[in-house]
Amino acid sequence: GASSIKIQYVVDESTAPCFVGGLAPDDQVQDGCLADGGVNVITINGEDDYFYSYDVDSDNKNARTIQGFSTGAQSKMFDDCPGCPYKDFEEFYNYYGEFDYANQWVTAALLGESTSFTNGNADFNIYGTAGRREAVKKGTAYM
Repeated sequence: GASSIKIQYVVDESTAPCFVGGLAPDDQVQDGCLADGGVNVITINGEDDYFYSYDVDSDNKNARTIQGFSTGAQSKMFDDCPGCPYKDFEEFYNYYGEFDYANQWVTAALLGESTSFTNGNADFNIYGTAGRREAVKKGTAYM
């Protein structure tokens, strides 16, 4: 039967990079990617040959996103980690009243909407593109 494997490319300046998933075509670097198109063969551990098909445009789904750092914060920094909850994260959670406060801030800024936190709300509808852009930049960098 059919099966699948997940491969995470090493991000290292000394190796040929594969930067594709989620990037615009002009920003992609495919030098270090698996061979694209048709049926290909990969050898693992110098022993076994596996046949695979791969489309660089549709088969890349990086499991990490900036948004995921916020939406996964509850389990990674509050509930299920050694030393949980992390003191700094707990302070932000106690202030905003939401585990994914950074995601909600950035999403509201992108959409020109309001947040609905316990404290520290913002109405991005009153800002133009430049103001909302700054809120997105600050939210992704500092929250």
